[in-house]
Amino acid sequence: MYALSSRRGEVLSNVDWQTLVFFMALFIVSEGAYTSGVLSYLAHALPAPTTLWGIFAASILLSQVISNVPMVALYLPLMSSLGVGPGNVNDWVALAAASTIAGNLTLIGAASNIIILQASEKRGGPRFSYIEFLLYGIPVTLVNAGIYYAYLKFI
Repeated sequence: MYALSSRRGEVLSNVDWQTLVFFMALFIVSEGAYTSGVLSYLAHALPAPTTLWGIFAASILLSQVISNVPMVALYLPLMSSLGVGPGNVNDWVALAAASTIAGNLTLIGAASNIIILQASEKRGGPRFSYIEFLLYGIPVTLVNAGIYYAYLKFI
């Protein structure tokens, strides 16, 4: 849009720079957590992502540390290196399901939560705390995780 627009100044002023910087910082922190060995340490403390239970536990818990999208980006090669191949469809669906619902648990479980909270506050909407979000997030996440887990376990 910028290159083809005659109103380049307007295009630049409408870019949500805070969100772009937030995502860049999120991926920088995620890469730092990966290269420093912090994620490796956490991954070894959790059940291995080679079983349905392990994938759910790791996805939901690690997403609370680095958010769900970077967690998936880091876990794809890990799961592959542990022998989860293309034929393990349930395992990959479990990763997708668990990392998605991980965003329901806490504000930092998904970057989109932070963006929505920020947009709401910017527009004069209601403000809510981490604890308030968590009080709604715990039952929603538990119910969703239970349904997904049971479905994937018994199909």
